[in-house]
Amino acid sequence: MTLEERVQEVLRRRLSVTRRVDVGPGAVRRLPEAIEALGLPNEVLAIAQPRTWEAASAALQEAAEAGGMRVSVHVTFAEAATHEACERLGDEIRRQPSLLPVAVGAGTVNDLVKLGAQDAGVPYVCVATAASMNGYPSSIGAVLRDGLKCTVPATPPVLIIGDTDLLSAAPPELTGSGYADLLAKPCSVADWILAREVAGEGFEEEPLRIMDGVVEAVVAAADGIAALNHAGVESLMLGLTLSGLSMAAAGTSQPASGAEHLISHFWDMLGHRDSWRLDLHGRQVGVACIMISALWERLLSLEEHDLTAALGQDADALRYDVIACYGDLAGRCLSQFSRKSASHSAVAAHVGRARGKWADLRDALRAIVVSPARMRDELAAGGAPTTLAEIGRSPDDARLALRWARVLRNRYTCLDLAAEAGHLGGWIDELVAEVC
Repeated sequence: MTLEERVQEVLRRRLSVTRRVDVGPGAVRRLPEAIEALGLPNEVLAIAQPRTWEAASAALQEAAEAGGMRVSVHVTFAEAATHEACERLGDEIRRQPSLLPVAVGAGTVNDLVKLGAQDAGVPYVCVATAASMNGYPSSIGAVLRDGLKCTVPATPPVLIIGDTDLLSAAPPELTGSGYADLLAKPCSVADWILAREVAGEGFEEEPLRIMDGVVEAVVAAADGIAALNHAGVESLMLGLTLSGLSMAAAGTSQPASGAEHLISHFWDMLGHRDSWRLDLHGRQVGVACIMISALWERLLSLEEHDLTAALGQDADALRYDVIACYGDLAGRCLSQFSRKSASHSAVAAHVGRARGKWADLRDALRAIVVSPARMRDELAAGGAPTTLAEIGRSPDDARLALRWARVLRNRYTCLDLAAEAGHLGGWIDELVAEVC
């Protein structure tokens, strides 16, 4: 089954709000037809950033003229999907209730319109301008609230257009970001299984079936992706779409987001707080994947007797360290963290469960994760960065992230098990060396 056939199969099964996906050359020209087929208004409100409107405006105007579609334009200058920007956009959409919102852009624009349209209670359409991330069809939006990036439930677009004429012309860094985002799957799925077995978190098999063989198919197209040719970028966009659909089917981002994404979110958080120059989220994720693959390699080399709860640090000392790292954001992070590791007894229970089923669990996880060397090679093949220097981060930035990113979310990952069993601190320098 091809990636395109897999996408259409998932859509037929109505596992998501998304009802139609068109990825390929000239897909924007088919937008009026797709809107009509879905019974949506043919008067649209195209919402874009200046650079994304510049990239897509000619194709959209041509499609509108040929298909009898009327286009109004709202240009947003928001550089991030902040809570305030999403609310303002929701108000703008409500002011024009007869117009169909169409997100014209990539990650930030899609999150803005996804959350703004949900706030206004209307469906929306997405015209992607870059194969830069897997969030287009996901049922989750990323919003920046008071300096901390949060994930919130959100309604996906009913229609996604991925015109490879546009996608292939996007900056290569954006395409590399999408490729790296997709390659997180072995790390994230391993974390999701670990969370089920150790922390009792929810788990669904269907998202894994959706993604079966998808990453391998996209990696096979890595040369074309790096060269930005149409076939390679089409494979990537279809793979990213399936990844987003797997999240929508799960009702959580866990099939595609684990410890490696927490590290990128941690850097984003410090960047917004301390005015760093941030790289693209997916590019940061890719570098983090190498470190997390190395962490998995070390975890899975442990024997049962190596899994003993490390209960040396009391809650007050931990709280002090988190405040020192997170500053004003510490309270919100600790409220998340305390829900998964609130006490010594919770830590002991996690490690005890892991030890009790370690032989079988370790075998299952070994079948999923990949070595840091393989992760590095596959990232490089698709044009994604593999070192801290390439994303503007220092070894100290990586050490901080490895130690403290786990505090960001109420989500159990390999970072938690490594810390709770007393090994993470001793491994950090080795993990950082993998990306220097």
